[in-house]
Amino acid sequence: MKKDRFQEITRRYSSLRVALVGDFSLDRYLEIDPEKPETSIETGLPVHNVIRVRGQPGSSGTIL
Repeated sequence: MKKDRFQEITRRYSSLRVALVGDFSLDRYLEIDPEKPETSIETGLPVHNVIRVRGQPGSSGTIL
């Protein structure tokens, strides 16, 4: 896009109204400690202990 076209479009921003339509979700992150591996008694597979859980807005929630 050329500079003059960009300026032409952005000049109209102050007179526009915007509605946000979409879904809102919460992204969840589970942090594990790789230094503390364990083995599941039931399956014998490796298990990682969760040391911290974080959440932050996702989807259209990142715009708000």
